[in-house]
Amino acid sequence: MNQFSKKIIDWQKSQGRNNLPWQKKSAYEVWISEIMLQQTQVETVIPYYKAFIKTFPEIKTLAESSEEQVMSLWSGLGYYSRARNIHKTAKLIVKEYKGKFPQDFKNLVELPGIGPSTAGAILSLAFELPGVILDGNVKRVIARFKGITNPIDINKTQKEVKSFAEASLPKDSFREYSQGIMDLGSLLCRPKNPICNSCPVSKNCQALKLGIQEKIPLKKTSKPKKEKKIDWLLISSKNKILLKRNDSKGIWKNLWLFPDKDILSKDNISTEIIDGSVSAHKRTDVFKKFQTNADPQVLIIQPQAAAHGVTLTRANTIVWWAPVSSLETYAQANARIHRSGQKHKCTVVQLQGSDAEKHIYRLLDNRIHIHTKIIDLYKEILD
Repeated sequence: MNQFSKKIIDWQKSQGRNNLPWQKKSAYEVWISEIMLQQTQVETVIPYYKAFIKTFPEIKTLAESSEEQVMSLWSGLGYYSRARNIHKTAKLIVKEYKGKFPQDFKNLVELPGIGPSTAGAILSLAFELPGVILDGNVKRVIARFKGITNPIDINKTQKEVKSFAEASLPKDSFREYSQGIMDLGSLLCRPKNPICNSCPVSKNCQALKLGIQEKIPLKKTSKPKKEKKIDWLLISSKNKILLKRNDSKGIWKNLWLFPDKDILSKDNISTEIIDGSVSAHKRTDVFKKFQTNADPQVLIIQPQAAAHGVTLTRANTIVWWAPVSSLETYAQANARIHRSGQKHKCTVVQLQGSDAEKHIYRLLDNRIHIHTKIIDLYKEILD
């Protein structure tokens, strides 16, 4: 055992986290916690973990559950492919390993969603066997301790970090060491404002000596993120809200979502969006098609873009996503369907997200009512 691992083990026993709900538990419980902790903080994971284990106390109950049950318990944690892989792996372990986790690295990494670092965590934390963990916290500790100034995500650095991690494995106390180096990265060797004066290995930390601990680890310049615009539709009827299961591939596969334009099109429900960016010619064409019973079947309209001079009596329902500040815009937009030629009873649905919005809608409706009375009064006088 070298001094690096010895100091971390001693620190973990006295200063590390020793009361987490998945510590010193079965391989199944360690595995669930490790998957949940990927890209997610401990404080966020704990309530999800407890609910998950309460529902699926053993791997057999998880394997026998439906994917929909698993996904519902995962809702809010994000990275939903993790949940799908958990379900697949549970079934494989029950079928191929009679419900027992394999205790060797080779078989562990062949299971869906279990990479080298997760396999190392299961080996060391559940079975107290040698296992290298290389999550973000551990990589940061090693990169700073070694003073590695190359980007952490290039192959050369990855090999250097892995080599140091393997060489630093103790001869025993694998659980304490693995938990200790993760705790060190999470509690002291933080990405920002590291608490170096409390670190058990700070004396030999190269980044601290050079005063560059907050600059390490470096990352390659990342590619610009792609943005995707999605227009969700909130469709309600009789106190029920329409949700659609997403059958397409991607991060939201098999999740229940508000319908959007793409989802509705799969059910042959055509939509068009009219806002300020749509040209007057295009608006006229869309309105004409809508009114003559051609596509589209649903119009999503910015109120100011269609508050005047448009007849939309093919529709008899308006859904307001949010109130507007203009009484004229509100009244004129409602009048697009409530006018000569309308053969059906008209309905105006107001989605009220707060008491303030409810109050605004009430003011708008009351003022329209008063204006209508005044106009009717003038008509009587003129007649």
